[in-house]
Amino acid sequence: MKNGEVKDDLVQDMMEVLTSFGARLYGRRSAKNRARKALEVIERNRAYRYELDPNVQPRILLAKHAGAARFAYNWGLARRMALWEQERKRTDASKQHRELNVLEKTDFPWMY
Repeated sequence: MKNGEVKDDLVQDMMEVLTSFGARLYGRRSAKNRARKALEVIERNRAYRYELDPNVQPRILLAKHAGAARFAYNWGLARRMALWEQERKRTDASKQHRELNVLEKTDFPWMY
Protein backbone atom coordinates (compact mmCIF):
# COMPACT_ATOMS: atom_id res chain seq x y z
CA MET A 1 0.00 0.00 0.00
CA LYS A 2 1.42 3.38 -0.98
CA ASN A 3 1.48 6.37 1.32
CA GLY A 4 -1.49 8.10 -0.30
CA GLU A 5 -3.75 5.04 -0.67
CA VAL A 6 -6.82 4.59 1.47
CA LYS A 7 -7.54 1.40 3.45
CA ASP A 8 -11.24 0.69 3.08
CA ASP A 9 -14.36 1.86 1.26
CA LEU A 10 -15.81 3.89 4.12
CA VAL A 11 -12.63 5.85 4.56
CA GLN A 12 -12.42 6.33 0.77
CA ASP A 13 -15.97 7.70 0.71
CA MET A 14 -15.22 10.02 3.61
CA MET A 15 -12.09 11.24 1.85
CA GLU A 16 -14.09 12.07 -1.29
CA VAL A 17 -16.80 13.91 0.67
CA LEU A 18 -14.28 15.91 2.69
CA THR A 19 -12.27 16.74 -0.42
CA SER A 20 -15.24 17.88 -2.47
CA PHE A 21 -16.68 19.92 0.39
CA GLY A 22 -13.33 21.44 1.23
CA ALA A 23 -12.57 22.21 -2.41
CA ARG A 24 -15.47 24.62 -2.48
CA LEU A 25 -14.19 26.41 0.61
CA TYR A 26 -10.42 26.31 0.31
CA GLY A 27 -9.44 25.17 -3.17
CA ARG A 28 -8.57 21.68 -4.45
CA ARG A 29 -5.00 21.25 -3.08
CA SER A 30 -5.81 22.66 0.34
CA ALA A 31 -8.95 20.51 0.51
CA LYS A 32 -6.96 17.31 -0.05
CA ASN A 33 -4.54 18.25 2.72
CA ARG A 34 -7.37 19.07 5.12
CA ALA A 35 -9.19 15.84 4.28
CA ARG A 36 -6.00 13.84 4.84
CA LYS A 37 -5.49 15.49 8.24
CA ALA A 38 -9.12 14.81 9.19
CA LEU A 39 -8.72 11.13 8.32
CA GLU A 40 -5.55 10.94 10.39
CA VAL A 41 -7.52 12.22 13.36
CA ILE A 42 -10.22 9.61 12.72
CA GLU A 43 -7.59 6.88 12.56
CA ARG A 44 -6.06 8.00 15.86
CA ASN A 45 -9.43 8.05 17.61
CA ARG A 46 -10.56 4.62 16.46
CA ALA A 47 -11.97 2.54 19.32
CA TYR A 48 -11.58 -1.14 19.98
CA ARG A 49 -13.95 -3.25 22.03
CA TYR A 50 -12.76 -6.15 24.14
CA GLU A 51 -14.70 -8.67 26.14
CA LEU A 52 -13.45 -10.40 29.27
CA ASP A 53 -14.43 -14.02 29.79
CA PRO A 54 -12.76 -15.07 33.06
CA ASN A 55 -12.85 -18.56 34.49
CA VAL A 56 -14.16 -19.34 37.97
CA GLN A 57 -11.13 -18.19 40.01
CA PRO A 58 -10.68 -14.82 38.22
CA ARG A 59 -14.44 -14.22 38.51
CA ILE A 60 -14.25 -14.69 42.26
CA LEU A 61 -11.30 -12.30 42.50
CA LEU A 62 -13.08 -9.69 40.35
CA ALA A 63 -16.21 -9.96 42.51
CA LYS A 64 -14.15 -9.55 45.69
CA HIS A 65 -12.40 -6.51 44.25
CA ALA A 66 -15.71 -4.93 43.24
CA GLY A 67 -17.16 -5.66 46.68
CA ALA A 68 -14.19 -4.05 48.46
CA ALA A 69 -14.40 -0.99 46.19
CA ARG A 70 -18.14 -0.71 46.83
CA PHE A 71 -17.60 -0.99 50.58
CA ALA A 72 -14.84 1.67 50.55
CA TYR A 73 -17.01 4.07 48.53
CA ASN A 74 -20.03 3.61 50.79
CA TRP A 75 -17.87 3.89 53.92
CA GLY A 76 -16.36 7.15 52.68
CA LEU A 77 -19.75 8.55 51.70
CA ALA A 78 -21.22 7.72 55.09
CA ARG A 79 -18.25 9.36 56.85
CA ARG A 80 -18.62 12.52 54.75
CA MET A 81 -22.36 12.73 55.38
CA ALA A 82 -21.90 12.19 59.13
CA LEU A 83 -19.15 14.82 59.34
CA TRP A 84 -21.28 17.31 57.43
CA GLU A 85 -24.36 16.74 59.60
CA GLN A 86 -22.42 16.93 62.88
CA GLU A 87 -19.91 19.72 62.28
CA ARG A 88 -20.83 21.26 58.90
CA LYS A 89 -17.28 20.51 57.71
CA ARG A 90 -15.98 18.87 54.58
CA THR A 91 -13.13 16.43 54.18
CA ASP A 92 -11.09 15.51 51.14
CA ALA A 93 -10.54 12.11 49.61
CA SER A 94 -6.85 11.84 50.52
CA LYS A 95 -7.61 12.23 54.26
CA GLN A 96 -10.35 9.63 54.03
CA HIS A 97 -8.03 7.29 52.14
CA ARG A 98 -5.37 7.54 54.87
CA GLU A 99 -8.02 6.97 57.54
CA LEU A 100 -9.35 3.88 55.77
CA ASN A 101 -5.82 2.49 55.35
CA VAL A 102 -5.31 2.73 59.12
CA LEU A 103 -8.68 1.09 59.81
CA GLU A 104 -8.10 -1.72 57.28
CA LYS A 105 -5.46 -3.31 59.50
CA THR A 106 -7.66 -3.45 62.59
CA ASP A 107 -11.35 -3.21 61.59
CA PHE A 108 -11.43 -4.49 58.00
CA PRO A 109 -8.73 -7.16 57.56
CA TRP A 110 -10.86 -8.90 54.94
CA MET A 111 -10.12 -6.04 52.53
CA TYR A 112 -6.62 -7.43 52.04
